[in-house]
This record gives sequence, structure tokens and C-alpha cells, in this order.
Amino acid sequence: MWKNRTPIFVILTSLIFVVSWIVYDIFAINAESTEASISFMIYEWSFKYPVFTFGVGFFFGFLGGHFFWRIRDTETTKKLSDMSRS
Repeated sequence: MWKNRTPIFVILTSLIFVVSWIVYDIFAINAESTEASISFMIYEWSFKYPVFTFGVGFFFGFLGGHFFWRIRDTETTKKLSDMSRS
């Protein structure tokens, strides 16, 4: 039951996050200036706090490794693995 809902949840959550960020940035830039946006804050912090830049890169690297690291074989992954070797 949950197996079918997980991709929908991940996609919707990601879309909501990205769209919210974009909408807020546009609103903040139009209401005040570029310096009010989240994007500018991240850009500024990357110069002020190099550890922040490392931390963000490490976090996304860790997340990518977590998502795509090889897991134990199930019937589905075994079929995919066998198909890629043919």
C-alpha cells in the first residue's frame, strides 16, 4: 500500500518545496530588493561562512549516496539489474 504512495509523496513534497522557494524569492525581490531573497542569503553566506558551503555540499552528497547506494536485492531490483547486464 505505502510502496505506491512513496513516489507520489516524494515528488509532491519536492515540488512544493521548490515552488515555495521560487515564489518567495520572486515576492521578496519585487517587494524589496535582491538582497531580501533566500538565494542572495545563500550566496552571501557561502563567502562569509565557507563551512556552510562545505556543509551544504556534504549534505547533498550524503543524501545522494543515501538514495542511490546499492541496497539488498529484491525481485524488482534483481530484474532491473539483470536487464542492465543484457
